[in-house]
Amino acid sequence: MSRALDFRALSVIEIAEQAVYFATAIALAVSGWGPWSFVIAAVAQQATGALLLNLAWRHWPGLGFDFGTFRSMLSFGLHFQLSHIVYWARDAVVPVFG
Repeated sequence: MSRALDFRALSVIEIAEQAVYFATAIALAVSGWGPWSFVIAAVAQQATGALLLNLAWRHWPGLGFDFGTFRSMLSFGLHFQLSHIVYWARDAVVPVFG
């Protein structure tokens, strides 16, 4: 939603996340959950944010595979990893034969 510059929806979602976090943490702390109240409140906050964001975006993420994107990422990844292997081989010559 940041790319679509829909900051009004994002701000409402973040306010709702904070409200859920503090309400959950305070309610659980008063109930005697101790430090677990913070953990459960953080999980509730993230779940609320994910649900509201997907509802506001009106698009549920699905599974898919794009071979064009994969090909470009693989090309970059192979060159990137190959450079590290070459640097390692260059720097390992002296210790190996030394």
